[in-house]
Amino acid sequence: MIFTAENILLIGSILLFVSIVVGKTGYRFGVPALLLFLLVGMLFGSDGLGLQFHNAKIAQFIGMLCEQIWKILLNRHLGGSGS
Repeated sequence: MIFTAENILLIGSILLFVSIVVGKTGYRFGVPALLLFLLVGMLFGSDGLGLQFHNAKIAQFIGMLCEQIWKILLNRHLGGSGS
């Protein structure tokens, strides 16, 4: 698979949609969300659909960006000011 801007947006939107559906379904059945997101990651990873990262710097940047977004969302959810 060639990673163009269109493919990256398509994969990202599919992952977001699947994560939302899995999260809502897991909440209904009482399954921990961390376990569900781990399973989604394994499904879309190199052992599942075959998505691979060959550049460690880009993979680290994506992970750090997701972590910061998660912290912002968690802070707002817990009643923080969002800064």
